[in-house]
Amino acid sequence: MKKHEFVGAVAKSAGVTQKVVEDVLSAVSETIISDVRDNGDQITLPGVGTFKQKVNAAREGINPLSKEKIKIKRSVTLGFKSLPSIKVVG
Repeated sequence: MKKHEFVGAVAKSAGVTQKVVEDVLSAVSETIISDVRDNGDQITLPGVGTFKQKVNAAREGINPLSKEKIKIKRSVTLGFKSLPSIKVVG
């Protein structure tokens, strides 16, 4: 499902305009990014799952083309773990 399809489905289900859904979706995304990635908080969306900060430590890697050793910088990303109740089985 593409974003415009998702927005349309939510708007129809909630009985609001697509503009309202887009504004709310944008606000939710910005909040998750700023609070989880930038501040290290954890956010749980009831019935969906949990967003959590994931820190990858600096490490040494190998360039697959030249076989040289390279240093890979520490990185911070967003991780998501869905609730067991929504996982697809089979």
